[in-house]
Amino acid sequence: MNGHAQFERLLAWLAGCLATIVTLMPPAIFFLLSCQNRSGALESETRIAAIAVTEYINHNAGLWRFEPERLEMVLRKYVDPQHGSTVTDRAGIRIAYLIPPALVAPTISHVHPIYDFGVETGAVEVIASLKDLVAETTLIAVVGLVAGIVVFFPLRTLPIRALQRANRALMDSQNAYRQLVELSPDAIYINQDEKIAYINAAGVRLFGAGSPEALIGMPFWDRLHPDSHSIVRERLRHIHTTKTTVPLVEERYVRLDGTALPVEVAAAPFVYQDKPAVQVVVHDLTERKRTEEILRQSRDAAEAANQAKSRFLANMSHEIRTPMNGVLGMAQLLAEQTELTDRQRYYLDVLQDSGKTLLHIIDEILDFSKIEAGKFTLSETGFDLRQRITDTLRMLVPQAQRKTLGLVWQVAAGVPARLRGDPDRLHQILANLVSNAVKFTERGGVRVDVVREDAKVAGDNGIDICRLRITVCDTGIGISEVAGAHLFQPFSQADDSTTRQYGGTGLGLVISRELVKMMGGKIGFESTLGKGTTFWFTAELAIAPDDPQSLHLRSSGARRFSGRVLLAEDNPVNRLVAEEMLRAMGLEVETAANGLETVAACGRERFDLVFMDCQMPEMDGFEATACIRARETAGPNGASAPDRIPIVALTANAFSGDRERCLTAGMDDFLSKPFSREDLYRTLDRWLASEV
Repeated sequence: MNGHAQFERLLAWLAGCLATIVTLMPPAIFFLLSCQNRSGALESETRIAAIAVTEYINHNAGLWRFEPERLEMVLRKYVDPQHGSTVTDRAGIRIAYLIPPALVAPTISHVHPIYDFGVETGAVEVIASLKDLVAETTLIAVVGLVAGIVVFFPLRTLPIRALQRANRALMDSQNAYRQLVELSPDAIYINQDEKIAYINAAGVRLFGAGSPEALIGMPFWDRLHPDSHSIVRERLRHIHTTKTTVPLVEERYVRLDGTALPVEVAAAPFVYQDKPAVQVVVHDLTERKRTEEILRQSRDAAEAANQAKSRFLANMSHEIRTPMNGVLGMAQLLAEQTELTDRQRYYLDVLQDSGKTLLHIIDEILDFSKIEAGKFTLSETGFDLRQRITDTLRMLVPQAQRKTLGLVWQVAAGVPARLRGDPDRLHQILANLVSNAVKFTERGGVRVDVVREDAKVAGDNGIDICRLRITVCDTGIGISEVAGAHLFQPFSQADDSTTRQYGGTGLGLVISRELVKMMGGKIGFESTLGKGTTFWFTAELAIAPDDPQSLHLRSSGARRFSGRVLLAEDNPVNRLVAEEMLRAMGLEVETAANGLETVAACGRERFDLVFMDCQMPEMDGFEATACIRARETAGPNGASAPDRIPIVALTANAFSGDRERCLTAGMDDFLSKPFSREDLYRTLDRWLASEV
């Protein structure tokens, strides 16, 4: 009895379990599958809506947050009317929403981000009610409880219904994707079997067709410019081999009317109508190329303007330096006269100082122009540093003495005796700093110290390099913090009152800073207003081997030269100045007023040296030099050294490249006008023998 009861209880338990399984499993399976299918469809719907909203944002950048009605129109277009939808920004603030009255719990939702030109700026959420699913599940449970075994029928039919829903959702997604492709501003086409299988409206416009039918079925090679065939073949091979997207590349396409246009193309593998294909996105670069061409023309115009400025400065330099040579030369010749009164000599000194000041201003403007044009270069030669500094500062001693200022200098014992570099530019930096120090100091003095900052440092070519630190300290007016902020700016001094009181172009420090940079150093200052200023700069120079020969020329009064010189100069004043200087140095001088006379004179007589002005009437110095060299080459001895006449260029041009142009033309040396007696003497010393 008890066993029977236990069996009945077991049967009852098994029956209950079976009834429970039969009752709960079909609705449970149905509910889970339906939820999964609805979730997938809802996710696709959410993604499509997010893509549409992103497209709207990209066309209305900055305004979409303030146009909820337009966003709601987009949502109505892509979201099921029975579903709720919301657009929020990145902070979670709701911008637009659609909630139908029939939307009741329970619900499911999906969220997809939206972007503003690739940057995530918010999200779209789509909500769907599960009320009908709950009702269906309940009905299935009741039918399962009543019908028992019949519960298997819905289990067989409901997945089919779910699959149909998924298929409809997929079709809706494909339609939405096609609509987005059609609305794209870029051309999109599908290349299948090397033919255009599909093309959107933008592609029809790009190729100048009237409808897609005019392009579909056409070999895409017909629309590709021959210049791009090779690169496209390589890209197609890469896509078919790796099945990956290829990066953007510029190509050229051809419209139906035969005109070519530049484009930027991206391509990716694709499946179209169950067959492999390639999806191609094409962006028209015509407008961008037009803009680039405008920018290029603007750049060329700016470069042309810069070249015009350089030519103008070169011409102005020549036109100013030519009369300046006469002014300074005649003043120097006049200064050598012993019968001048003290007042006349004072007037002459003022004339020379004014001329040198004007020449210094011209040189600063030309140097600044060369720096701006990137044509400023340094020379490299061996020199005695102590002698170079001494020569520079001795030149400034009279300026300091006129203001009763002390000017002292000291070179530390550790500084090498001989270095390699550009001594003239080192002189320019130091002279500018010391001249400024004297100019802005009324009492006290100026001190210059030169020390070596480091031990031997081997350069890239194995040459030992040393870093010098040169300090110029004065007891002058000092520099305020405000004035110091723009001290190294072009055409700038401490302030307007300083400019009026002390003068100057305001370019000296700018040029000095660039020269120091080119020497591998730095420049700076420390100043206390009313107490003085200390300027310092560093420079890296190669250590030169000791030279047993003296680097210094003896005074021009200590020896005279011998020989015959031809002076070719069209300006009568400059011709007179140079002729007097040359005769005073013991030379026989013959003159020529143009290139034709110069060539003729060299054909008649033998000269030991020719000074050739570059710009002369009838025939300039370059052409005259070419004629002389051609005649020498055609002579019986060819161009042998004894028959070659040394030719020294005389030119008022001071731009970078003028020296190289003269040497290329066949000249042997270069003397820039205006030149002093010392400049002329150093040139003669290189080419002529002297009398002991």
